[in-house]
Amino acid sequence: MQQALTLPGDVLLVTAFISYVGCFTKQFRQDLLNKQWLQFIRSIEPTIPITEGLDPLSLLTDDTQIAKWNNEGLPNDRMSTENATILTNSDRWPLMIDPQVQDQEIVQSRIQLDKKKQSFTASGYKVDQGEVRRRAESDQIRSTWLFGSD
Repeated sequence: MQQALTLPGDVLLVTAFISYVGCFTKQFRQDLLNKQWLQFIRSIEPTIPITEGLDPLSLLTDDTQIAKWNNEGLPNDRMSTENATILTNSDRWPLMIDPQVQDQEIVQSRIQLDKKKQSFTASGYKVDQGEVRRRAESDQIRSTWLFGSD
């Protein structure tokens, strides 16, 4: 019952996280979440209940998916996991901070692996290899395809 009560506030915080934090550094992301958004949500009237100590990643992904990304080459650090989570939960390509260029490498390697496939089905349409390349190069293909989430 508690989860149903806090769901609106949790969703508000998680959607703000997906929409806005990608282009910021780790410290600024934490400050934005803890010093700006949470304080604002708690201060408005009527109050919006929110889960205490909510970690946006806990609602957006699970340990199995994170382990899968790590096995595919994603570094095992918080910022890389946040970036992958934002990518897999976005309909468009968000602006991301990747100072060590490690996250970029896994995305590019996924594109290279998928270019070797002859075809795949996206939204019920069969797409040939040339179309996959054109879509990947023009950034129109959903990031969920790049990270292979269901």
